[in-house]
Amino acid sequence: GTARLPFRQFNVTNEAAAFKAQAHWYAMNPDDLGCPITVRGVEYTISGLLPRRSKPILVTRTLDGKQFTMAAEPVVTALKGAAV
Repeated sequence: GTARLPFRQFNVTNEAAAFKAQAHWYAMNPDDLGCPITVRGVEYTISGLLPRRSKPILVTRTLDGKQFTMAAEPVVTALKGAAV
C-alpha cells in the first residue's frame, strides 16, 4: 500500500464547507460529510475536502482522531458498502 502522511492542523470548518460545496465533483453527496467508512479494515469518518490535492478527501481515523487524506475512489467505494 501507499504510505499516508497524517495531517493534523486543518481548519475543520473550511474543509467541511469545501466538502459540502464540491462533493458532487467526487461522486459523493454533501450529506456524506461525517459518515463512517471502513477502508482496509480501519474505520474513518469523512471530515472534509482539500481541493487541488491528489488525495483530496480528508478523513479522521476513529481509533485515535488522527487525520489523513485519501483519494476519492476508495472513499466512494466504502460509502457504497463494498470492501476496500
